[in-house]
Amino acid sequence: MLTKLYQANPIVGDVKGNAEKIITAIEKDSKQFNLLVFPECFLSGYPLEDAVEDNDFMDEIISTTKNIFEIYKKAFDKNPYFSLIFGLPIAVEPGQKIGHANITNYSSRRIFNAACIMVNGSMSFQMKVELPNYDVFDEIRIFESGTPYIHPISVPVDLNKSVNVGLMICEDMWHPRVAQWIIDNKRPDFFLSINGSPYETDKFDKRYHAIGDIVGKHGIPLVYLNMVGGQDELVFDGQSLVAIPEIHQIGKTFEEDEIVLHFDGECFDNVIDITFTPMDRREEEYSALLVGLRDYIEKNSFKSNGVIIGLSGGIDSALCAALAVDAFGADRVWGIRMPSKYSSDHSLGDAEELAKNLGIKLSTFPIETVHDAMVNLMDIDVGVSSVDPDNLADQNIQARIRGQILMWLSNRYGYMVISTGNKSEWSVGYATLYGDMCGGFAAIKDVYKTVVFDLCEWRNRHKPVIGKGPDGIVIPVNTITKPPSAELAEGQADTDSLPPYDVLDSILTSLIECGGNAPHHGTHEDYERVKMMLNRAEYKRRQGPPGTKITSRNFGKGRRVPIVYRRN
Repeated sequence: MLTKLYQANPIVGDVKGNAEKIITAIEKDSKQFNLLVFPECFLSGYPLEDAVEDNDFMDEIISTTKNIFEIYKKAFDKNPYFSLIFGLPIAVEPGQKIGHANITNYSSRRIFNAACIMVNGSMSFQMKVELPNYDVFDEIRIFESGTPYIHPISVPVDLNKSVNVGLMICEDMWHPRVAQWIIDNKRPDFFLSINGSPYETDKFDKRYHAIGDIVGKHGIPLVYLNMVGGQDELVFDGQSLVAIPEIHQIGKTFEEDEIVLHFDGECFDNVIDITFTPMDRREEEYSALLVGLRDYIEKNSFKSNGVIIGLSGGIDSALCAALAVDAFGADRVWGIRMPSKYSSDHSLGDAEELAKNLGIKLSTFPIETVHDAMVNLMDIDVGVSSVDPDNLADQNIQARIRGQILMWLSNRYGYMVISTGNKSEWSVGYATLYGDMCGGFAAIKDVYKTVVFDLCEWRNRHKPVIGKGPDGIVIPVNTITKPPSAELAEGQADTDSLPPYDVLDSILTSLIECGGNAPHHGTHEDYERVKMMLNRAEYKRRQGPPGTKITSRNFGKGRRVPIVYRRN
């Protein structure tokens, strides 16, 4: 049995564009293959959130599925051993047999996450049973669970035999009872899991163990197909797998891929020829951030000429600039220096060296004159005799002037502003509303400061496979080695306001990722202080732009706490 898996990158809402990829595959591959497979909710894109409440959207999915079926039938007439599976949301009338539902009108409002199965010249549907309701997932809110009565799909191979495929939809694979239900009905020749599984650090290992548990228990091979690409805060990594029972990565990481598998009746005998070596941790994280940034700009209708980044000479803006060049190319990245009286010569030089290394345009807008004008304005209207350089409100004037310049350039020239704050700063509110927090996308919002250093050092040693930037050292060594500073006052250092970043990040990881139950490197006083800062900064985070999720709990979809949350 010859199968092709499409590890593809859909766009949420673009039913026509997503369908075109399916139709192209039918036209190109239906004569050669027994089975073509696309990921979970591929026709609609994923995740859907409240888009399922859009009647026109759901009607378009219905009509498009019917059109695909007509094209499938023409291909089936020429090759009676051709089958097709793809994911989609569907609406079903009450009282229908859910396991073999027909497409109907949208009036019932019963929405399912489903797989469309076109086999033997007919069309049926299998509904997702296990709906995730944790972390970034809230499928219970928008979907109904399908019947637990799941049976293998019989895919024809020739006139005398067929292969039984046990189909699961993403979360179904993580619950042992679904595989058991399939086996109890009829033992499949192999399991097939179609997925929209977003990336996070160590996610590959978690999938590996879940797949290993199923294959180890039942002795049945398993094929795991995942989508790729960025969608809002999420990024999908691909890394499709097959277990025979040894587990092999058969799909590229963070890239679209077409994977050909040959099933000889017992196992997939060509897996060894297409196996990939998994990326190391830092390359995965860097690539995830690159794809998340790229697809947020490219998939949205921003009509952006590129991205614009305020270059302070610091490590955060340097990493954002490197990611942007790797995502879009140097000609679509514009660096802006905005020095004040407190900006050091080495920071200006580091920003210039970074721009030269990356090959990007660099412009300079000194803000001292504007800052002085703001000071004079307050002298007149507020009665402030002079600005206090040690006062936080006065320091933030500079950050807000810079934000105004970046947003003016964005509006004037059609570039999207990239916010450069890291997760450590976002966590404790060490950022200025309407200043350095402004922008359309926060490229490293879910990256702790200690990881920022690691990623910069990694990028200076490696160029990502999918990167468009230059080889070699791109981030100045001085940018990495100098003490971090916002440079909003004379001699300022981040450690004036925060614990050392290794201590801060260990405390934040405990609080955010582990609910305060993991060990950390700080004192009790450090822990209580950071916890208070974390809680108080929620109102700021809600007003910031989205950013790519790479940790187990990000600000946004992954961690939702009240803004009004009074704790002693």
